[in-house]
Amino acid sequence: MGTEQLSAQLVNGVVLMVLGMAVVFTFLLILVLVTKVMSKLAMKFGKKEVKPIPQVKNLNNEDAQIAIALATAVDHQKS
Repeated sequence: MGTEQLSAQLVNGVVLMVLGMAVVFTFLLILVLVTKVMSKLAMKFGKKEVKPIPQVKNLNNEDAQIAIALATAVDHQKS
């Protein structure tokens, strides 16, 4: 192999490497931008009111835990 052919192959290799790095950089940049846009859309349209846990009075500890579990399950089923 002559030096001209070797240098041409080296130039082609460097061009291919730079092209590959540019493609990866562009893909990652698009990925970050799309993720940020989706995050902003989720924050805008995904807001929900947080309901407080209902307070149970005049029940013993076991009854209170059952009532809270039932209220939480019903609330989760509705949403």
